[in-house]
Amino acid sequence: MNWAISKMPRSIEKSLHLRRFHYWTLCLFLVALWGCAAPSSDPDAIDAATAPETLGSDTLTLTLGKISDEPRGKIRDWQPLADYLTENLDGVSFDVKIAPDDLTMATWLQTGEVDLFFDNPFATAYVQSRSPTHFLVSRIKTGPAEKKGIFVTASDNGVTSLDDLVGRVIGLEEPESASGYYLPIAHLRDRGYRLVEVVRNALPGTDEIGYVFTFDDDNTIVEVLTGRLLAGVIDSRDFEAFRQANPDQLIEIATTAPITRNQPGLVGPAVNEELGERIRELLVELDGSDVNPAGQPILPRKTARFAPVSDQDKKIVEHLSRWLDQNDS
Repeated sequence: MNWAISKMPRSIEKSLHLRRFHYWTLCLFLVALWGCAAPSSDPDAIDAATAPETLGSDTLTLTLGKISDEPRGKIRDWQPLADYLTENLDGVSFDVKIAPDDLTMATWLQTGEVDLFFDNPFATAYVQSRSPTHFLVSRIKTGPAEKKGIFVTASDNGVTSLDDLVGRVIGLEEPESASGYYLPIAHLRDRGYRLVEVVRNALPGTDEIGYVFTFDDDNTIVEVLTGRLLAGVIDSRDFEAFRQANPDQLIEIATTAPITRNQPGLVGPAVNEELGERIRELLVELDGSDVNPAGQPILPRKTARFAPVSDQDKKIVEHLSRWLDQNDS
């Protein structure tokens, strides 16, 4: 990761897919709980290659879904896993489909356009509360077991607390990020701050905190240090790495609650108990040394392994789902 602060941010003119997602006030609960392919008419959806022509007409085609604003890269990352499942499940073919946001993913799971889904507990809770799904297996990511977001600002701008951000604009990573979106939004909402997304170079109301998406922690850091943004939120690991390389340039204003980095997987109604058990077995037996015939790793990038969904992860997702049901409007 290049932390040279003289560079300008990469282009962030990506299409922004707004998420109609409620802001949680459950951070304190999480701290205690966690441990103190069917073709789509959606023009934004990009499907992987269809199943081989040699498959019979009675083949059951299932779709593995992910959420991303970079669909082509995400398909490249997950297609080897879909191919692995296809090769090892008689009469079943898997493809990959990318949704622009969690609302779309929930709809696809409702309609059967997606059958298997992995994401962070926030997105999983949202999708589960809006679709007929159940847990299958968890994706265990490489690195630390949990993550959190750090509110940062330039050390020389006089900002010392979250109150200093009212009436100003901060940078968040992207709508799919746990540490760069969900956790900071929940942290601010839990403390009574009003938030509003703003367009570039606009200001929020005098009693609001505005935010824009930077789409990368590197971009957030550069925009904060160059004064384009008063503050931003970055992953705690990126903050520590930057602070070690560039002491005294960024300071921490606040820290969000931590959340597990595990991604509890959901399956839709097309996956019955017998098929689900077979899929679970195939995923759990994988490790980082497994490659496909082309020599590509089968496990998606940043995946250490798959494992049964822990009771702890189930509780986090289920409590978030119930809270969403109670607070839906």
